[in-house]
Amino acid sequence: LFQREFIAAFAPTVAEVVGRRCRRWTIPGVLDVSAEMESLALSVLLRAAFGPSFEDNDQRMAGAITHRRAYIEY
Repeated sequence: LFQREFIAAFAPTVAEVVGRRCRRWTIPGVLDVSAEMESLALSVLLRAAFGPSFEDNDQRMAGAITHRRAYIEY
């Protein structure tokens, strides 16, 4: 999964996800960087796992991953 060729091929998708996220931010404004980076990482992870066109619009998958992570870290 984390081979140089895979990461390089996935770079355009990562750039698209990051660009879309950055356009949502407003200036001036307060930004919870930790929450945004976790959400961004989950978005990229889900697209890596399920394909670049995967959309988690209702946040069900991201929520499940976050819940499982909290359980494991407990």
